[in-house]
Amino acid sequence: MLSNLKQIWRLGLPISLTMVIQMIIVMVDSAFAGYISYIDLAAISLAGGIFHIGLLLLIGIGIGASVKAGQASGAGDSQAMLNCFRQGTLACLSLGLLLAILLLNSTSLMLLLDQDPAVVERAERYLSWLAWTLPIQALLVLFRSYFAVIDRPWDSVMPVCLALLLNTFLDYCLATGELGFPALGISGIGIASLISNLFLLLLMLRNMGWSTALAVFNFRHAQVWQDHGMRRLLIISLPISLTLTVEEAFFAGSIFLTGSLGSAEQAAHQILLNTVGTSFLFNTGLAIACSILIGKAVGAQGFERIMPIVKAGWILAQAFTIPFALILLLFGDQWTGLFLDSTLASNEATIGFVNSVLIIAIAMLLFDTIWLITIESLHGLLDTTYPAIATLISYWLLGGPLAYWAIQNYPDAFTAIWVVMLLAAILLTLLVYWRLHVKVADLNEDIIPSPANN
Repeated sequence: MLSNLKQIWRLGLPISLTMVIQMIIVMVDSAFAGYISYIDLAAISLAGGIFHIGLLLLIGIGIGASVKAGQASGAGDSQAMLNCFRQGTLACLSLGLLLAILLLNSTSLMLLLDQDPAVVERAERYLSWLAWTLPIQALLVLFRSYFAVIDRPWDSVMPVCLALLLNTFLDYCLATGELGFPALGISGIGIASLISNLFLLLLMLRNMGWSTALAVFNFRHAQVWQDHGMRRLLIISLPISLTLTVEEAFFAGSIFLTGSLGSAEQAAHQILLNTVGTSFLFNTGLAIACSILIGKAVGAQGFERIMPIVKAGWILAQAFTIPFALILLLFGDQWTGLFLDSTLASNEATIGFVNSVLIIAIAMLLFDTIWLITIESLHGLLDTTYPAIATLISYWLLGGPLAYWAIQNYPDAFTAIWVVMLLAAILLTLLVYWRLHVKVADLNEDIIPSPANN
């Protein structure tokens, strides 16, 4: 167990740090938008919900490529490992550009979903710049996995730190008009995101080494299509993308539902999602580390190592989540103050909504920890279809209809939405835990000789 804890921590910590720092970049954008106005903060929330649906479709490709690469690495085939990332790069670029174009034409969808026209107008201005970061961010996820598979996970940390500094500086200049720059408001925040993501991509490619970067972008290489490799990658990745997208679509749907309640509720919802997302992204790094280590164990036929890796992942994730939950309980007001100026009377309603459901959000953190590690462990076993089905059942067959019913019939609709989100997380935890137990038991039985063979 101790060896697995060390391995996951060594591999997962830098992945978690990069993901949390990228979340902080989003929080910085939200903070600058919030200090412009709560309508701009609501617009960031609305645009971000749509954007992340597209991004998660592409992240599934990155996870699928990294799991395949982990198995190739475990089997000692470095060329097959590199080709997995070559295929992932091609898929992320082509699909990312297509999705970016779709995002640029999402205004009618936002209006159709009964969103405030003033919020939609500002969200459109933000998306006109943010949409072009979609293929870039997908590549960043893929290349971060590359460093993890080759046991150089820290190579992605410093570039993300530098990108955070650049993004914060550009937000300060372009959103507020400081230091002689034009005050572009929410458009300036979008421009800052595009520039900082391009800067981060160049730094990641530099750390990969230009020869390796050129090899990854060599789409004419014979191995790209050999043995139906691209087809197999998509078969593995699409259920992962569906799992992530179904989950994000549920939370994006919750943004739309709170938007129908009012701008104050929608702004509060964004603060709470950022709060949950901070812990979730840190634990996602540990979960990805588990999936890569499990992939390597499968590639080396070491099936007996799977459950110890999973249990170590659970322990490490809870070791971070529980202290974070205690901080939120003790210093919730100070945390909310990072997003809104609590001295302004116009923000009182938003802060009140945040405080009313903070304990429910904290409970979600604890369940999210378990199902996240479990799902990524299943992905490491290339079991990708069942998690997608379990997520669909939990969030859309249960969560979606129940949340819609709740806002129509429950007096405190905002609280009701968060109760439903918690129930969906509990159901998902139970479903994927059962699947992992059965899957690992089957694998271990396959390697235990029967008495007839002794």
